[in-house]
Amino acid sequence: KGLVIYVNSLLLKIDGEKVIVGSGVDSALFSIYVAESGLSGAEFLYGLPGKLGGALYMNAKAFGESVADIISGAYVVDYAGNEIFLKKDDMEFAYKDSIFQHKKYIILKLIFKLHHGDKEVIYKRMRENIASRREKGHYDYPSCGSFFKNPYDFGVPAGKMIEELGLKGMRKGDAEIFSKHANFILNKGNATAEDILFLMKHVQYEVKKAYNYNLEPEVRIW
Repeated sequence: KGLVIYVNSLLLKIDGEKVIVGSGVDSALFSIYVAESGLSGAEFLYGLPGKLGGALYMNAKAFGESVADIISGAYVVDYAGNEIFLKKDDMEFAYKDSIFQHKKYIILKLIFKLHHGDKEVIYKRMRENIASRREKGHYDYPSCGSFFKNPYDFGVPAGKMIEELGLKGMRKGDAEIFSKHANFILNKGNATAEDILFLMKHVQYEVKKAYNYNLEPEVRIW
């Protein structure tokens, strides 16, 4: 009951250390493209699912780096059809948050500020990153990745909270709290949204009861 706008621009232009790229470009493919050009800074995006527009919207973070570290600007259009240029300072970045989650903007193009580096070193870092993801089981089954935001103000990672409550392996239908990383909810076959949301609410209830803390989903629920 609504409209989905699929921004599939494959724009990718390099000007020195500046990269202008369409929001529909795949995040992981972008990291390979700039690595081939000897540009460093986007290695953390390798192996990350989704598009660059989504990465900017969520201020995607991995391996201690985030989109906010490399973005310098973006072109957006508002719901009245006005094209607007936003500088990084306009984007109100926070942990897994940005202005795009609070204002009605459609992201069209991103401008990244990277830096020249040794191609072998860049690819080594990318291989290490994806090896770490594989080791943690990120690609074992379909999932949304980390389900809950890490409560840094509380000082205990969400996965550790859930694990300590003995919830690893809990299932509802084909949805399961991952045995390797408790902050992942897997689809082991034909999980429904209802199954996944049941586990989400159960985890939130148990964490609230044990820690008096409200776990906030990182995923967007439509």
